[in-house]
Amino acid sequence: MKNRLTFSNVIGILLENKKKTYQQHQLVRNLFSVCLHDSEDFELTDADASKYSYWCSGARPIPMEIIRTYEDDNNFDFMKDDFRDKIISNLINESQARSQLEELINDSRDVIGDKKADEMLEVPTLEGFFAEVVRYAILNDHTHGTLYSPDLSDKLLSAKVPTATKTFLGRKEELKEASSLLQEHSLLFVTGIAGIGKSEFSKAYASKNIKKYNNILFFHYEGSLKKCIASLSFSDDTAEMTEEELFKTHYQTLQKLRSDSLIILDNFNVLPKDDAFFKEFIRNDFQIIVTTRCRVTTFQILEIKELDREKELTTLFYQHCPSSKSEPETTADIIVELKGHTLAVCLASFTTIRIQTTLNNALIFLIS
Repeated sequence: MKNRLTFSNVIGILLENKKKTYQQHQLVRNLFSVCLHDSEDFELTDADASKYSYWCSGARPIPMEIIRTYEDDNNFDFMKDDFRDKIISNLINESQARSQLEELINDSRDVIGDKKADEMLEVPTLEGFFAEVVRYAILNDHTHGTLYSPDLSDKLLSAKVPTATKTFLGRKEELKEASSLLQEHSLLFVTGIAGIGKSEFSKAYASKNIKKYNNILFFHYEGSLKKCIASLSFSDDTAEMTEEELFKTHYQTLQKLRSDSLIILDNFNVLPKDDAFFKEFIRNDFQIIVTTRCRVTTFQILEIKELDREKELTTLFYQHCPSSKSEPETTADIIVELKGHTLAVCLASFTTIRIQTTLNNALIFLIS
């Protein structure tokens, strides 16, 4: 079935339901106010009018600058605010507009997938619903009228991203930097010493940016990228398929993924040249985060360093061992002794609480 959830169709419904006094250029400028000048004193040129008309008709795609801007959740919140404060009040029949957009979504289920369709349909607020549909639509390839990636949620039975630890904290700047780097580069190596938190960082990135991607896959590297791909589990796999056949069919599916899909290759503790298939794998259009202990020089990297000792590591220690709050100096000494190593601090907090529990139980036994 042909995808109907394109920007030209979505904006067409909004234009059909707008007030006559609300001009097309005003709607477009309000819609993308983070990128476009939308104040009342704006002087519209013929070039601007033609440009906006091309976007609305689908003759020209939405510029990548706008697409990248609204991939960011903060800017997406601005779009929701613009719908609430500027656009909805200029619609004659907002409930009819929503109904027509819901029809577009349902007619495109075979392309966008039931999961994504249901997510959009279940958005309760009007401004949230309109903004979600527009945001998804501008990620379409308007030249071919198809989405960047097929939705694999119903077909792929494995490779789901593990849940990040509940005690994950900090790394706000690194998360922002990773997002920024992936806008410019499709491949990002997250580097750092063993146990510093690279894997948890990649999981946290996936969780924070889940709405940005149509698919997020998590591979745990165990010596061969080809085997990682062959060991995936798809609903149409059969018991008779050889490892080579599984690899070929799985990889053909992965090759259909575009820049709105992310693959996390975790624990890739070899140099890129040491895996014969890696060079071929990174030629695809999807984004890739690789976590590694190796020092990589030929690709874009983001190094994960130790957390702040006084604030973040201390908080982490207290989360695992709340009773240690009564002895802050001892906690600080332990963190210094462990040189601020994330995993070592966690293990030390576990050990401390076990020792305290053992001592308490021994004391209770002696008293009784």
